[in-house]
Amino acid sequence: YSKYKSGYQKSVGPAKAWPINSKTPQVGAVVITSESSAGTFTGHAAYTEEVNYDTNTITISEYNYLRCRPSIRVLAMDDHRIIGYWIPTN
Repeated sequence: YSKYKSGYQKSVGPAKAWPINSKTPQVGAVVITSESSAGTFTGHAAYTEEVNYDTNTITISEYNYLRCRPSIRVLAMDDHRIIGYWIPTN
């Protein structure tokens, strides 16, 4: 889902393997979190839809956070689960 939304072309493997290039959120960035299923540390990738500096939150869209379904969540920018961001570069 995040590869499709962001246009990232390379093979990634588990979400924790995304090439993080920023610690600052940006609309269009892929956010990588430490969330995993079944106790494994594979990480989770989601797409940053909105950055709100007034509330210090980001709105993300994702797939498979809720099993086999798309979802949208709001996270605090300083959420301890956020590892970093991959921001597309031209």
